[in-house]
Amino acid sequence: MTLDEHETRFRTHPITSWGSAAVIGAITLAYLTSLGVRAHQISVNELFIPLFLVPTFMGCAYWLATRPSFSIAIDRKNNLLNAVQTWPFQRLLQSVPFDNIASIDVAEDSNNDGSSYLAVVTTKSGEALPISADFFTKRAATAFVDGLRNALKI
Repeated sequence: MTLDEHETRFRTHPITSWGSAAVIGAITLAYLTSLGVRAHQISVNELFIPLFLVPTFMGCAYWLATRPSFSIAIDRKNNLLNAVQTWPFQRLLQSVPFDNIASIDVAEDSNNDGSSYLAVVTTKSGEALPISADFFTKRAATAFVDGLRNALKI
């Protein structure tokens, strides 16, 4: 969180995903390097591994490395809460006036891969607007939401 006269920023980064991508990429690179070193000794069976697993590993690493990162800006000058995606490209996701915010809560996002949590702004009209990257633990998501609530005095 950075403080400024008119703005407070909260950043969320998918560090676990980025770290996993780095590990998968390193394992794949090490495997490909070992193939290059002993290229004259490779059997036909060993060719199936790079043909099938390496593209899978690289696709997984790419997917993990491009998980979005968010920045939440509390703009006191314009009385706005702005959610901005900052990685892999920057774009404004949500802009909510302070007087339209009913609550900021933690929501569970369940899918086939398991559960994750994210911060959600509920407007006075009842619309739920997600404003953060996924958190892998409810405790981390709750701490993030509590920081937002304290900064906005909600």
